[in-house]
Parts: sequence; structure tokens; C-alpha cells
Amino acid sequence: LFVLDGGNNTLTKFASDGSAVKTIGGKGWGNFEFDQPTGVCASFPLNIYVADYNNRRVQQFDRKLNYVQSITDQNLPSLYSGEFYPAACAISSQGELFILETEGKRVLKFDQNQIFQMEFGSYSAGAGALSDPRDITVTPSDRVFVLDAHRVVAYDIFGNYVSSFSLLSPEIPKAISSTKDEIVV
Repeated sequence: LFVLDGGNNTLTKFASDGSAVKTIGGKGWGNFEFDQPTGVCASFPLNIYVADYNNRRVQQFDRKLNYVQSITDQNLPSLYSGEFYPAACAISSQGELFILETEGKRVLKFDQNQIFQMEFGSYSAGAGALSDPRDITVTPSDRVFVLDAHRVVAYDIFGNYVSSFSLLSPEIPKAISSTKDEIVV
């Protein structure tokens, strides 16, 4: 179990018995440090990704929380330079990384080698355009769901808009997750 503590800028790995195994982080700008981390996701064979919002990067760690690399606006085409504020991330069953970038109100897709593939959900996406994106999840069947204020927007793995549905909550939900058969907001 990996727990991200945004208030303390830390990421902690817990064993199955609930004991803390290792904690990394602290406020800062170097590797292993965070400045307002807002999302964490893991892939098989267990690479851990942390959306480090104010540092404008996603840091990648291995399963033992050793630093691997950072994904920044330098990994994007020059068109996106200076516009990278990652708020959340999710991994497909094929190891593709999806980063929810809130300033541009879009999803950025990277392949298994963290090479930029495409964006979707931006203002030109028609019914699939995001207005206030909060969180992202990818289901085991590789459907991408984005929590967008009071609605959930669904895309296929190629970034094509599939559908959306409204949420009836008086408060704006903050997080979305998925199981094999359900979406949890």
C-alpha cells in the first residue's frame, strides 16, 4: 500500500500488516522531494508515479521507492512548453501512463517508455471537453474516466470520447477510482 500525504509532501510504503516500510519526500525540488503532490498511481511490475503539482512533474519510482526518472514539460512537444501542471495519473493494463493536466484541462497519454503519444479532453474535444478536471482512473478493461467537477467523462484508450454522466452531489467530488466492475467517486 502506498499513501501520499500532500500536507507533509511524503509518500509512504506500507507492508500488508500495516507497518510503515519506507517514507520518502519532504518539501523541496530535488529527486525524492515534493511540492504539493496531488496524485499517485502504480503499475505492474510496480512502478510508482507521483503527480508533483507545484514542481510541474511526475516522478517515477521503482517498487522499493528508488528514484527512476521525472516526466516534465521537457517530455512534451514544444507546443506544450510551460503548461504542465499534473494533478493526477493513472496506468492502463498495457502500462500506458495517463496524466491529468489541470491548467490545460486535458489528459496527456504516454507509452510504456514515457514517450508522449497524444492529448485529449481539451477545449476542442466537443462533448468530451473538460471544464474542471479533478481526478483520473483507468479501468482493467482500459476505459479512461475523468472526474470533471459534477460529471464523469469516459474515453476509450485512444482518447476518443465515449460518454459522460452527471453527479448529483451538492459538493464537488474530489476523487475517482475503479474496480473491475464499478466506478467509485
